[in-house]
Amino acid sequence: MHQAAVIAAANAKGGCGKTTTILILAGEYAAQGYRVHIIDADPRGRAIKWASAGTKPTSITVTEANATNMRAEIEKASRAADVVLIDVEGTANAALTLAVAYANAVIIPAQMSPPDVEDGLTTIQLVQDMAHASRRVIPYGLLWSNVPAAIRSREMM
Repeated sequence: MHQAAVIAAANAKGGCGKTTTILILAGEYAAQGYRVHIIDADPRGRAIKWASAGTKPTSITVTEANATNMRAEIEKASRAADVVLIDVEGTANAALTLAVAYANAVIIPAQMSPPDVEDGLTTIQLVQDMAHASRRVIPYGLLWSNVPAAIRSREMM
């Protein structure tokens, strides 16, 4: 049976670059020939708006989800795509927790600001808790987003 890679972009902080990260990844995977499905679990629906606003590759599909239908959307998308990317709302809620719990990997975008880093660390703790509860490893990483090229802080180094 086909099993897609499921990657969530998660951070309890809004405005840290989750949707941008998902759209860049979707474009890169599509350019490499993968079938990509984006699950937009942010009530603002920015990925849905992106998909309907212009020309997107035909190999990228987008649907909406929330905590109630997250599992069903992931299962359905996993049967039809090679890569499933989940964009969650910037709040600590059930949809974020479920996205992390079902993900094969979690990317935690954060701008180089104390609130983004603080909420990013909280998200790391959530990933570790979900991994422990499910008795499996969930790889994760912090992704510095929106960093000026000329700035290299101590945190980046």
